[in-house]
Amino acid sequence: KYQVPILPRGGGTSLAGQTVTRGLVIDDSKHLNRLLEINHEEHWARVEPGIVLDNLNHDLAPHGLFFAPDVATSSRATLGGMMGNNSAGVRSVCYGRTVEHILELDIVLSTGEQLCLKKLNSEELESKCLQNDREGEIYKSVRDLVCQNRDLIQKKFPDVPRRSGGYTIDSLLDENHFNLSKL
Repeated sequence: KYQVPILPRGGGTSLAGQTVTRGLVIDDSKHLNRLLEINHEEHWARVEPGIVLDNLNHDLAPHGLFFAPDVATSSRATLGGMMGNNSAGVRSVCYGRTVEHILELDIVLSTGEQLCLKKLNSEELESKCLQNDREGEIYKSVRDLVCQNRDLIQKKFPDVPRRSGGYTIDSLLDENHFNLSKL
C-alpha cells in the first residue's frame, strides 16, 4: 500500500552491512524467535527466523540434536540471518554450512505472496514451472537459467568444502532433487 521496502534482520552479527537500506528494517528476533516443532525420529526442527542459535541448540540438546554451523556469534546470531549469509563456523568442514542443514523454507515475496520452498522431483518441478503465477515464473526462470548454464556451472563452481560466498546455484543441477531453499 505504501510502497516502502522492507528488510528482515537477524541478530546483526554480520560484518558486511546487510541491514544498510533506505527501507524499513524488521527485527525478527523480537517476535519471530520460537522453536515450533522437533521431529525426533527424522532429526529436524521447524523454527522461526529470529531464533538465536544458542537458544535453539539448548532446546535441541536433550534430544541429542544440534544445528551444526557453530558461528563465533552463536549467542546472538539468528537462524534467519545465518540462512541469508549461508553461515559456516569453524567446524563447517566437518558439519557443513547452513545450506546443508535446511530442508525447506516458508518465505514471503516482496509482493506479499507466500511460498514453501522444498525439494521437488522432476514431475513436481515441471508442474511448478507450468503454474501461471509468480511462483511458476520463479521456478521456470531459475530452472531455465540452470539448464542454459549447466556446463559452465559444472566447470566453474569451486569444489571446496567451505565455499559460502554467493548463490549456491550448483545445488540445483539435479532436477530430481530441485530445492530452491538451497539457493
